[in-house]
Amino acid sequence: MIRIPHPLASSARARPEHPALFMEDEMLSYAALAERVSRRAGYFRNKGVQPGDVVGLSSLRNLGWVIDLFAIGWCEATAALLPPTLTPEERNARTSSQEIRPQIG
Repeated sequence: MIRIPHPLASSARARPEHPALFMEDEMLSYAALAERVSRRAGYFRNKGVQPGDVVGLSSLRNLGWVIDLFAIGWCEATAALLPPTLTPEERNARTSSQEIRPQIG
């Protein structure tokens, strides 16, 4: 298996203080973004996310969503983007019928 380096990690090493993300009146440097993503990826791994998993991601598009999206990738899992307007019943139906791990809070 070939492991492809994550571009965020490479950028954080090359230019840690360079602006990486502007969102919600906040600017994160590559180092700060990588640190938050790393922490969140650790949380996901502790909740059982493994390489190859498909994880539902249905929150509103905000800073937390971006961090979760990167963190799922750092876990070598795939994010299944679900509409945030789904009811809990609809979300459960989609995740169970498509072998998607429910969103981890």
